[in-house]
Amino acid sequence: MLMLRIMANNPSWTQSPDKVTKPGMEAAVMGPYLPKGEYTTKAAFEANGLKK
Repeated sequence: MLMLRIMANNPSWTQSPDKVTKPGMEAAVMGPYLPKGEYTTKAAFEANGLKK
């Protein structure tokens, strides 16, 4: 889904990844749409489930 979001975005979308022109400005451009990853263990993931 992440790849589709980046590859097939609407050009008029204000938070488009296409509008990131320099490294480090991703959060300023994409705001709450910036994907965020985190490390976890298998046990913690299975115990907590998916975050919504």
